Amino acid sequence: MKIFSLNVNGLRAFDEKSNISFNDFCLNTLKADIICLQEIKGSKENLTRYSALRDYQTFSSILVKGRHGVATLVRKNVFCEKKVEISKGRILKTFHGNFVLYNCYMPYCDESSNGDKGDIIKVYNLLREHAEAENCILCGDFNATYSILDHYQYKNELDTITIVNKWDENIYENEMNKGLINDKIKEKNELYKRLVTASEEFADPEILKEMVEKIRPKKVELPFHFFTVKALEAHFFSVYQREWMKEFVSVFKDTFRMHNNEIEQYTCWNTIFNLRPVNYGTRIDYVLCTGDILCCAAGIMPEIKGSDHCPVYAEFEIENFVDDRIDLSKRKNNLLDFFKRK
Repeated sequence: MKIFSLNVNGLRAFDEKSNISFNDFCLNTLKADIICLQEIKGSKENLTRYSALRDYQTFSSILVKGRHGVATLVRKNVFCEKKVEISKGRILKTFHGNFVLYNCYMPYCDESSNGDKGDIIKVYNLLREHAEAENCILCGDFNATYSILDHYQYKNELDTITIVNKWDENIYENEMNKGLINDKIKEKNELYKRLVTASEEFADPEILKEMVEKIRPKKVELPFHFFTVKALEAHFFSVYQREWMKEFVSVFKDTFRMHNNEIEQYTCWNTIFNLRPVNYGTRIDYVLCTGDILCCAAGIMPEIKGSDHCPVYAEFEIENFVDDRIDLSKRKNNLLDFFKRK
């Protein structure tokens, strides 16, 4: 069984950029048995055509028109018993007989904001409370990386730490002559030389060895120089959802990392700065699973355009459950009935 996750950043906008129908995109391009969509950004009225696809049954959860929204598309030959909204517009749970599936669009927790983060943290707690007790697959945009290697800014800063902390006058000059030393590394080397000699220019050199504010950093850079991996990781995990995600993947398996060790494998890129062509991105989209579910392959598809995210997928060795009495795909008008008010 092949399960996909994709933040479409507006389902209608994503679909309009394709030269094939959305049904055929899911069936023929992705070859998806199930696809979990996030940020569908619509209402039940303007997304009606996606509720009755030829080969898929659609289950949606919409908060308000134009914001958030998730939809799980289940191929009609795949068993599905029922759906439950765990968090409206953010977490949708579907039951497939021998496994349950969570489609997640997790909120971003802005550490620079002084506002109340209680509602945001509540969504994270809801997912953990529901998922921990079950054998399940979790797909979605988690809005968080849990490794500095999966965020281009931190990965680039780690590279400079490696260069700077191996500083040697002869090696440095040789690499500079080869054009391997850019202005930021040069700036950091000069700081490092002054720090390690405990220059009186700094009031507390021991603290400054850990982190120093950069001079006019570029918009794609972190605002600080870091001189130890420990300091870099501390700054990285000061963001709530990254710390949460690190703990979460200690319970649920990251299917991509089960089968791929490559770095610079990203799933989301900033469109304002057009960072996708240079592959300055983050990996915040995941397919996770519990230990008893066998994952035989996983990957990402950066070649699929149309959103600031790309599809991610995992293939599982799961037999399709069969029970015609409770299979929603066997019920007449099940898609239209879904949109009726309860």
